[in-house]
Amino acid sequence: MKETINQKKSKTTGKPSQMLVNSESKGKQSPKELSDSAEVLTENRQNKSDSDKVVKKNEKSKKKKQADTKSQGKSKKNDKKTKAKRAQRRWIIGVSLGSFLSTVFVSFVSDKLLSDANLLISVILLLVIVLMGIVFDIIGIAITSVEINPFNAMAAKKVKGAKTAVGLIKNAPRVSNLCNDVIGDICGVVSGTISVSIAAQLTAYFPLLESVVAGLICSGAVACLTVGGKAFGKEIALNNCVPIIKTISTGIATVKIFFRGSE
Repeated sequence: MKETINQKKSKTTGKPSQMLVNSESKGKQSPKELSDSAEVLTENRQNKSDSDKVVKKNEKSKKKKQADTKSQGKSKKNDKKTKAKRAQRRWIIGVSLGSFLSTVFVSFVSDKLLSDANLLISVILLLVIVLMGIVFDIIGIAITSVEINPFNAMAAKKVKGAKTAVGLIKNAPRVSNLCNDVIGDICGVVSGTISVSIAAQLTAYFPLLESVVAGLICSGAVACLTVGGKAFGKEIALNNCVPIIKTISTGIATVKIFFRGSE
């Protein structure tokens, strides 16, 4: 009965018989076909595992490259830090030796000049040294408080001295150290030596004046002029830092152009 029904359905549509044939063919596969399908599955699994291994290798290589680039960046940063530290040490040693030699030289020259000088020349020389210390203190304060943007604009327009000013501002700590500390201390030492010489000359001109009193008067006068002048100059430096640095850089650029031909 089932076969007759199927045959009738196959005559009308033709589909049920094909489905039965397909199902029967699927259920009744030969051993060779089964082995072939198993081999195909194993090959697919192997290919998948190989692709997974390739992906993992690529990920490992990428991670290794990233780690290498990070290590190279860290090594470059460390090299820059070590170079900066070495440069700073060299600067400190050079400034210390320069301060020693320049102080000895200036003190020797001032002693030679004051040995045969009268009181008026000694006072004038003292005022010049004190004024020099005040001027360089103004420069040191101005270089640390000025901004670099106006001078970058001037350098773009090729204004004379702007390039030199940019270089000074980028090295502001060293320039300030040179002006405020090195030259300021040298002027302080030399002014103290000149004040002692002036005190000795005062006691020679005025026998009633004691040497201790003359020394106290001279040292107090020098301190008053130095501290008061630097306090007054600090306000000038803060309010006029741009024109001060422009004037100084123009002078330095003129000297550079005279000797080297270019700024």
